[in-house]
Amino acid sequence: MEELRVAWHTQANRIREMDRLLARADAGPLGSETAAGERLWQLEHARQANRDRLRDLRRQELDDLMSSLAWVRELGSMIHLARFRGEPVARAEELVRRLAAAVEDFSTRRPTV
Repeated sequence: MEELRVAWHTQANRIREMDRLLARADAGPLGSETAAGERLWQLEHARQANRDRLRDLRRQELDDLMSSLAWVRELGSMIHLARFRGEPVARAEELVRRLAAAVEDFSTRRPTV
């Protein structure tokens, strides 16, 4: 569970960093009718496209984090339910294995920056 907690914190920190970058104020329109102005416009357009991609990536990261949190909570409730229903130990062990596999998958696929 410690690995999962660390992975969640890492992902939440990544999302916060993306939020900080996205919150930066834009400098406003650049350029003029000159060739240099056209080049500045192209650069600004490319920068805006990168911001849009970053915004999409942030949205996906948040969706992944929320899904992971919800899934682990669901598995935890399934483990408690199995215990109180008196289901065989094998059922609880299966659920714990699924939880461990989820932790492993989540912590190995989260890139670090």
